[in-house]
Amino acid sequence: MMLNYCEPALGSEILPIDSCLGRVLAQNLLSLVAHPPRRISAMDGYAVRTSQASKGEYLHVVGISPAGAENVPKLCDGKHAVQIFTGGALPQQADAILIDEKCSSINVENNGDRIRVLEKPKVGQYIRARGADFLEDECLLQKNKLLSVRDITLAATMNHAWLNVRRKPVVAIIASGDELAQPGEARGDKEIAAANSLMLSLLIKNFGANARIVPFAKDSLVSLKDAFLNALQGADLLVASGGASKSNADWIDEVIKELKIKEIFSELAMRPGKPTRFALAERIPILVLPGNPASVYVGAMVFLQPMIRKMLSLTHSIPQQQYPLASAIDKGGARSHYMRAWIRNGEVKIFNDQESAHTLTLARANCLALQPAFAPAKKKGESIEVLEINALN
Repeated sequence: MMLNYCEPALGSEILPIDSCLGRVLAQNLLSLVAHPPRRISAMDGYAVRTSQASKGEYLHVVGISPAGAENVPKLCDGKHAVQIFTGGALPQQADAILIDEKCSSINVENNGDRIRVLEKPKVGQYIRARGADFLEDECLLQKNKLLSVRDITLAATMNHAWLNVRRKPVVAIIASGDELAQPGEARGDKEIAAANSLMLSLLIKNFGANARIVPFAKDSLVSLKDAFLNALQGADLLVASGGASKSNADWIDEVIKELKIKEIFSELAMRPGKPTRFALAERIPILVLPGNPASVYVGAMVFLQPMIRKMLSLTHSIPQQQYPLASAIDKGGARSHYMRAWIRNGEVKIFNDQESAHTLTLARANCLALQPAFAPAKKKGESIEVLEINALN
């Protein structure tokens, strides 16, 4: 449902090619050159005419063609050869490369170098034709392609130094609570080192967007309203953590009313993350997650990641796999459950500790195992659906 309210971010920018890893191509990319740009040798040896290079023949060496040479020696009509190195351009008359291992070199004083053919080459042997990889004006990278190292290598070979890539969506982050302090600054037993904004910003960057962290909001209507107004300026998407429940200390309801934000839903049948909310401020999607770190993380992986991918015009479905359970699990409850787990030796081990406020099991997990609402109990070895966690997430 949330994805229906997410539109691709508008605009693009032209960047140097070495800054485009992980960016999304904004237009089809055509090759500016042929590759290779002319017939070249794939090996060190001699450019020859096969009709003159039978086994046992002696050929006069009439020139050298190194890689990148502008002028290429010509093969005369006699029994001649041109010494050539890998990447060197072939003489027009040559139809094969006689590699070094298949000939012997002879130096005759006052008569120049000669080679003796030890094995007759085949027509076309060790020759890379012009455009064997690609030709000019071929569309080799499609619009909306997420650029990998291999894609950028191809674009560079196509002779592009700059690429037109989609603008990254800007995701504003709000965290609220009187008890929050920056990591390293928590004092006494009334403050906690708040990691949610940091976690969200890093995930957002890994998902391909730009993150903007708004200063912590206090547990008051004025403070939270100011934080929302600040966050909405220039944002394509807003994500908030904390203040999502309906207790007296949470002010999200009042802020939504005061700012005339359209709420789409205010609760989900999932664990962790039941109080998750989704709303729209004009055309800006707002995802409000509970304050516990595991709830924030699951919400980011399950909801925020596909939202950002859609804004980047990428395929937004998140692939899930099936793995056998390392031990039995009880039947599911009334909410779908994203359980922190570990894939090892081809099996999924579900952690006993699923407390949403705890970060240790979150750090140790390499997947989220999904147990649907009211799912039957599963035995050891039965399959369960798993969302694998990227090593950097």
